[in-house]
Order: sequence, then structure tokens, then C-alpha cells
Amino acid sequence: MNYERLLILGNRLKLIRAEAKLKQKDFAAQFGVSATAYAGYETGKHEPTIDFLIKVADKYELSLDYVVGRSAGKEGLIEDEFTNAITDEIINPFMQEGKRKSEIMEEVYNNMSEEMIGLKKQMEDFKQMIDDERKKEMEENKKSKK
Repeated sequence: MNYERLLILGNRLKLIRAEAKLKQKDFAAQFGVSATAYAGYETGKHEPTIDFLIKVADKYELSLDYVVGRSAGKEGLIEDEFTNAITDEIINPFMQEGKRKSEIMEEVYNNMSEEMIGLKKQMEDFKQMIDDERKKEMEENKKSKK
């Protein structure tokens, strides 16, 4: 597996682990892998076995393509157009300016994570607005029936 693919895989494993709210050692232990080996998977320094990847996919009910970073959807087998767009539009131009690809990818990941947290908060606020409006409408309906 080439270095770029290992980095993508490492980022996907990190994401899966973060969603499971586990530390590296705890995530690794459930699959019988040392914490050191697993840390190497996340950083792209070591290539995990197919057996490990299948165990992760099975444990978290994910497609293998999702686990290895080939699809954006957790169930699908569709090539990840979003990752391709990031590579074409963000990573490649910065590499031409002399930055290391891993640095750029880390920056993109961190920035997107912050944006996603903000979007999640906005969506939660919007959902609350919907709930408040429904409650208001129900109260108005009750008043009009009296």
C-alpha cells in the first residue's frame, strides 16, 4: 500500500476510534494488537493486516471500503469523491509550495473537524427551533379550540 493510502487509512482509523470514544491502547486491545503497532497504523508508519481491518469493519458494522478510506459512506462501496476533491483542490497545490503532504492533510483534517463541530451545533440549534415552533403551534391550536 502506498504512503498516501496509508495516511488516508490512518485518518479513517483515528476517526472510527474517536467516534468510539476510545484511547489508542483500548481500541488496539479489542483487536489483539499492541498499542505501539496501532499507533503506527494511525500515523501511516505501519500497514495493518487485512484480518485487523476486517475485525474493525465487523465490530463497528462498517464496510471495509469505509474503513480503508475508499468510500465516504459507512455502508457503501462508492469511491470517495470528497477525498479526491480535497486532494485535487487543497493538498496538491500546497505540496507545490513545498509543504509536506502529511502536514497539509493534518491541517485540513483539523480545520474540517472544527467546521463540522460548528455545523453540528448549528443543526442542533435549528432542530431546537423546529421543536419550539411545533410546541408553539400546538399551544395555539389548543387555545383556538377553546
